[in-house]
Amino acid sequence: MAMFVVRRRHRLLYLVLAILAFSTWGLWLAHTGRATDYSNTVPVDKPDPAATAVTKTPGAATPAATSAVLASGSTAIGASATSRVGSSSTLAGISEPAVFARRVASVLLSYDTGTDFTARAASVMAVAALPPLGNPAELKSDLARYTPDPAAVGDGVSVRFAVDRASVSAWAATRIARLHLPDGSFGIDVTGRQIITRLGMAAVTVSVTLGLTGACPPALAQCELDRVFPQTVRQELDR
Repeated sequence: MAMFVVRRRHRLLYLVLAILAFSTWGLWLAHTGRATDYSNTVPVDKPDPAATAVTKTPGAATPAATSAVLASGSTAIGASATSRVGSSSTLAGISEPAVFARRVASVLLSYDTGTDFTARAASVMAVAALPPLGNPAELKSDLARYTPDPAAVGDGVSVRFAVDRASVSAWAATRIARLHLPDGSFGIDVTGRQIITRLGMAAVTVSVTLGLTGACPPALAQCELDRVFPQTVRQELDR
């Protein structure tokens, strides 16, 4: 009888903890204004474990299966989207994957001595996709890799990013069909050039590639970011 009472108390304790955890998550959604994002989210079918297995490579990022949000198409996105980007660094309210990917790349790869990197990271995390379509903790780690060492951003340093191409990953298009991810999920590869200038020195151009995963309408009310990779989506996820 004593053992039965102890087990019953444990079950009650687990139930109370589960209720508290769910309530805390709900309050966080309401506080951040993200609840509406997930009220219209298309459910993600549970993927086949064999199809989502990712081999971990030492020193490499290993995305969780539920955060590997990929592309829903395979057509290239040309320069026609450039005029939609503009100079603003805001990422909220965008509904087109091409525009969103270009904007994110420009925000992360353009900076100068006056850039507030804390505010920049906050602007990206404000559009972080929540589970099951994203993993904010992993995205935060991604952003840390794109934050330059303060010592490297001296007086007179200016870095600007010029997008050459943003294209939906053909590999991701096949992957999304197998994982049954919702319409609007994307995996886009962005290629371009960082033009680095310093006072009294000639400009230096560096080629850059990023892989971005996330989701846009109709999966979510706006485009939100899952991960940012320093290689193409296929190179990062096909391990």
